[in-house]
Order: sequence, then structure tokens, then C-alpha cells
Amino acid sequence: MKPITCDTSRSLRLPQYWLIFLVIALGTILITACSQAESTTDYLPAGEVDLELMAAEYPAQYEQWESSVHGQAYLDGDTNAPACLDCHADPESGEIETAAFQLDIPNRCGRCHADKELMADYDVSADVYETYLADYHGTTVAYYRATDPDSYRYEAVCSDCHGSHAVYAPENEQSSVHPANLATTCQTCHHDAPENFAMAFGHYRPARTPVSNAENPLIFWVKLIYQAAIPVTLGGMLAYIGLDVRYRLQKRKNHHDDD
Repeated sequence: MKPITCDTSRSLRLPQYWLIFLVIALGTILITACSQAESTTDYLPAGEVDLELMAAEYPAQYEQWESSVHGQAYLDGDTNAPACLDCHADPESGEIETAAFQLDIPNRCGRCHADKELMADYDVSADVYETYLADYHGTTVAYYRATDPDSYRYEAVCSDCHGSHAVYAPENEQSSVHPANLATTCQTCHHDAPENFAMAFGHYRPARTPVSNAENPLIFWVKLIYQAAIPVTLGGMLAYIGLDVRYRLQKRKNHHDDD
């Protein structure tokens, strides 16, 4: 009589597409966790700056900063406004050319712009850091900053949209994020972007309740559906795998019992 053999690898083999789904799901969870773990407290103290020296060494950058909202406030005596070394070290150090610096730009901006008490003095929203992290650009940058800070990334950080030195209030026509200039700013990276492209990205503030009149209530519903659908989908997937494994093991056991 031909002996009966059991192919254990086949009996316990799971469909490959479930494994792919698991990898994608776990990657999404990891990215979200890293972005939520970001903090705006890990900064070097502001450095002393010699404006005359900076103006002589870097005249173009100094001229842009001098006319910006930050430069104007600083030169008017506002000690909360950033000068050169509040945002970066001396350019000669090479810091600004590193991947770590690029990935850290949102956190450096967040030192001030996520401070609710400080921003309240200027009537500026303090949720820009939080809403940036909720966007694709911010989530990805936060992930690589936490896991691979030496990785050069192409996702936009604050300075890519708002400028590095020539930073103006959004309502100022010189601002790169003024409504009249926003499409051109996006087209710096997204070359074929249409005029309404910016509607898909940015500092969205979804409604807090389904009936509120806050900005972008549609995002509230999309977020709510995803928050419900993701655990249900993952839970159903894990339940299916568990039941499938149980069935195969039981079938294998019954097969041996019959022998």
C-alpha cells in the first residue's frame, strides 16, 4: 500500500495577496505612529547672530530676510521673531546641505508656529504643524526623520512652499502661498499641476462635528469612514486568516484520524 504523506507547507500556505495586504497595512500603521510621535521640543537654543556679518557674507539671503515678515518684526525689536541662527547654523558649517537638516525643517518652524501662546500674540493659527503632519508631505517627512534621517527626500517641507528667507504673510501678494501665486509654487515640483491642484494638499482643518461649519466638512466624513473601515477591514482579514488556519489544521487532524 502506498503510504499517505502530508504536505505541511501546502496545508498551511496562505494566499500571497493576504501577505501583501498585511505588509501594506503594517507599513501604514508604522508611518502614522511615527508621524504622531513627532515632537517640537528637540531644538538647539537660538544662536547669537551678527547681522552685519550675515549681510556681508550672504547679501542676497539677508536682503530677502530683511524684507520678510520675520525680518521686519526682528528689526523692529521683536525678540520672538527669528533671525538667521534661530533657524539654522552658519551656512559655512554645511548643515543646511544635509538630509537631516531638510527633514528637520518642519520641526524647526514648529518651535514657534506650534506654540499656541506665542502665535496668539500675532493672531496666527498654531495648528499649522499638526495639519502639516496630517498631510501626505508631512507624514512622509516625519517617517523618514524618525527612521532614516540621512535620507534625501523630495516631499515638500515648509520652506519649499513658503520660502526660506522671503517669507511673507499669505495675504501679502509677494507671498509664494498667496492665492495668485499658489499654483506656480506647486508647479515647482508638480510641473503639470492645474490651477486648482493646491486644493488637494495643504493645512486642511476638517470639521470637528458632522454639522459644524468649520473648514472642509467633507474631510471629516472621509476621515470618519476611514477610522471605521480600517480596523474593520484589518480585523476581518485577521479573522479570516485565523479561521483558515484553524480549518486547515482541523482538516489535517481529521485526515490522520481516518488513517
